[in-house]
Amino acid sequence: MNIVAEPTAESSLIANRTRILAAMSITLLVIIASITSVNLALPEMAVSLGASFTDTTWIADAYTVAIAAFVLPFGAVADRVGRKRMMLLGLVLFGIVAVFAAFQNTPAGIIASRALMGLSAAMIMPGTLATITSTFPDEERTRGVATWAGIAGAGAVFGLVSSGLLLEVWSWRSVFVFAAIIAAVAAIVVWRGAPETGGHHVAFDWIGSGLSASGFGLLVWGIIDAGEAGWTDARALGALITGAVLLATWVVYSLRAKEPLLDMRVFSNIRFSVGTIAVISQFLAQFGFFFIAMQYLQLVLGYSPLRSAFSMLPLALVVMPLSQLVPRMLHVVPVKIVLPVGIFSLMAGLLVLATMDESSGYLHFAAGLVVLGIGVAFTAPPATTAITEGLPRDKQGTASAINDVTRELGAALGIALMGSVFTSAYRDTVAPFAAKLSPTIAETVERSPAAGIQVSQQMGPMGTDLHDGVILGFMDGTQASLAAVAIYLSVVAITVAVLLFRDARQRTVVRLA
Repeated sequence: MNIVAEPTAESSLIANRTRILAAMSITLLVIIASITSVNLALPEMAVSLGASFTDTTWIADAYTVAIAAFVLPFGAVADRVGRKRMMLLGLVLFGIVAVFAAFQNTPAGIIASRALMGLSAAMIMPGTLATITSTFPDEERTRGVATWAGIAGAGAVFGLVSSGLLLEVWSWRSVFVFAAIIAAVAAIVVWRGAPETGGHHVAFDWIGSGLSASGFGLLVWGIIDAGEAGWTDARALGALITGAVLLATWVVYSLRAKEPLLDMRVFSNIRFSVGTIAVISQFLAQFGFFFIAMQYLQLVLGYSPLRSAFSMLPLALVVMPLSQLVPRMLHVVPVKIVLPVGIFSLMAGLLVLATMDESSGYLHFAAGLVVLGIGVAFTAPPATTAITEGLPRDKQGTASAINDVTRELGAALGIALMGSVFTSAYRDTVAPFAAKLSPTIAETVERSPAAGIQVSQQMGPMGTDLHDGVILGFMDGTQASLAAVAIYLSVVAITVAVLLFRDARQRTVVRLA
């Protein structure tokens, strides 16, 4: 006779948490992968749609701007009406808009679709982390947050790889169709495996939501525009200044409001503030690096889009397992050591990559990728935990949204900062080579390394010197941009270490008193 053991209450709880974690991870993957998946398709889209360089920039960035603008208000709405309900609504809208994007035939249509996809993502993203932190017990929460952070760090690589595979067989339209399919799968998994959390009937801060949405939206728009047009461009400066003024107004208003969207006093919590700084810095380094890396692999090493995407896999292979080990490590090694080590590792990875030259091969690139991955794994889990633990359970949608805003700001800053430094160094190096060409062609070469290589190939044997000059300029730009961010990260790491050691000392004094 076969005896089947009845499942224990504990095993049922573990299985339930596993389903929740799987549902939130798949949902987060939809959002993160969509940030990078379109990047590999941009060259084909530019030819197919007749898109300018500015058009392709906004096809990529409209998504990020929309998330940054709306994620905090939608996080508060999810706290109020229910996070599962908000995620399902967002996933359905995301899938519909993605299908709509696949049938667009103009750059304006794609840009509008990407903005709506970003709006949908802002509805979805806060609920993913908030559901984990609201349903997992204290002893399991760090593991859940670490898994979420690992997906957030590695999901960008999934977007690149999936896009590369699709583009080998189909056109750029398949990237959007695939996004819709994954969104549908995520909606089913969330519907069946995620509990409803939130539903706290508190007053909604309309003024704070409006100020934060417009402020963050204009700030990220200004950062992206400055990276393309220059930091002295009137439009970019106008957006940056207006965004900063709106955010400052939001802070002043929130300090006086009875039930603000975000209680600004939470930033007096050192760990919360440090977590925010660390997340911004991690995404600044990571997405700034992606901006350079995809061009390096294709232009310098001559890889195809698919091979370029697979070349990024070491990052994901390091981040995912290590991000699971870090929570256990935090039981032995304090966060005041782990987090600064993570940021220093990000810096070290960029410095390894900054030592590449035109003769370096993939092994050198992969070595820097591994060190960078260690930095992501050591930074993301403790930084994310510090943010979520700074707010109570009924405000976890808002806490998750703050975490998401900092990620989008970091990504926009990284692309803009590295792009500006890269462009300046590249132009300085390539200018003597371009001076031998007609003014119109010289301007084209100085504006884009990809265009410079294309021009050199059209010149036949006469283009060898120009090709070498473009590659030399590209590597000079790469070294300068990576070194600039590495210097920034060194300052952040020292600052974070000082703040966390001071916080630990104060906690000890309070405990002894």
